[in-house]
Amino acid sequence: MTAPLGDPLIIANPSAGRADGSVLQRLITALRTLGVHAEVSMTAASGHASTLARAAAEEGRRFVIAVGGDGTVHEVVNGLVDATTGRVRGDDPVLGVVPGGSGCDLLRTFGLDRPPEVLAHHLATDDTTRIDLGRVRCTGPEGEPRVRVFANIAEVGYGGAVARLANRLPRRVGQARYSA
Repeated sequence: MTAPLGDPLIIANPSAGRADGSVLQRLITALRTLGVHAEVSMTAASGHASTLARAAAEEGRRFVIAVGGDGTVHEVVNGLVDATTGRVRGDDPVLGVVPGGSGCDLLRTFGLDRPPEVLAHHLATDDTTRIDLGRVRCTGPEGEPRVRVFANIAEVGYGGAVARLANRLPRRVGQARYSA
């Protein structure tokens, strides 16, 4: 059986906050139980999720599931959308998200911060919600100009500093990393 949106590509970040792999395995098992067979690509470095999502959209894959935290979702969105032009790549791609990081604010915003088994039931349907994306022009850490799209929140100043610090703290600290 094929999912109504086509077989998904799962882009998983093994370095995300809950990097023990259990979330990914539970999701794959739950999807298979529902007759959905997903291909899995693991990210290997920063920016890799964007590359994988862009390639999937350009190859005609319509359904991509990000498994990770806010950073993974951000990268996948920037692969599915050309930030410079604001144009969506591919044929109306659909983004699914399963929390596998220390934070996943997008899912909390929509009340979807649920176990992978629960989310699999939703992901196996064609029930989608359109969301707006924002686009921001900024200066990167090396002083280079950048354009990025974001799905939920963009932070500068204190919020950005907390996120940068949290990313440098050990993963074992968990959600407390964001309490700076």
